[in-house]
Amino acid sequence: MKEVQESVLLCPNCQVAMRTEAREGIEVEQCPQCNGLWLDYAELDLVEDRVFADDHAKATLVYDERSSSGLCPRCSTTLHAFNYRGWNLELQMCEAQHGFWLDAGEDERILELMRQRQKDLDRSATAEEEWGQFVSGLKSRSFAQKSRGVLDKLRAPAPDRPSKLVLQLPWRKRFVLFWRLFRDGRVPFLAKLVIPGILFYLALPFDVIPDFVPFIGFVDDLLVAILGLWLFLRLTPRAIFDEHIDRLGAEIEEESRRR
Repeated sequence: MKEVQESVLLCPNCQVAMRTEAREGIEVEQCPQCNGLWLDYAELDLVEDRVFADDHAKATLVYDERSSSGLCPRCSTTLHAFNYRGWNLELQMCEAQHGFWLDAGEDERILELMRQRQKDLDRSATAEEEWGQFVSGLKSRSFAQKSRGVLDKLRAPAPDRPSKLVLQLPWRKRFVLFWRLFRDGRVPFLAKLVIPGILFYLALPFDVIPDFVPFIGFVDDLLVAILGLWLFLRLTPRAIFDEHIDRLGAEIEEESRRR
């Protein structure tokens, strides 16, 4: 009975019978017209494992789930579209976990993103190692030398575009941007440490400049918040930042049309 059912799996796009093809040792169903692929639920993980096998470091699979128009070849229920692991790549899945639908070429795009994920993690590990070396160096210096070392790092040239794009957002959207970046599993752990560091400093009962001094008492808090958010953007991979900025821009445009 199973062989009969599998022989008549229909393409969600073309509604024609798909045929079984072998891709790197994985049997998948492919549409002869649009070349889309149907992967059983476990087969997507097998495709990813060809270039990146660390399941714990792959980040969350489903982002921004929404209804789609195609039907599951297995159970004929409506497929759900989603952003694959937070990237700007839309896949479709069966809510009953029968499998995933990939349009033509999207399997190669998945491999590209997994390679990019590996590179991002390698950069993050290198940054954490450099940070550890920097902290170790601070322990052997005087207070003045420590301060000069920190200032030298802050003077390093930073990309202008991220900060400019943030300033162009409405205030409410700026908070949304930082919250989404903080929750994104692809943002390096070192970058995420900056946000609780800012909150910890602001919550301290003592300040460099006492808060009871009118206006000036809050300058140090403001300076720490600005520098901390700037450092967070600096440590966030540019591709991830641009993706969230584009998504917010689309949301703002959609809200403007509804008014």
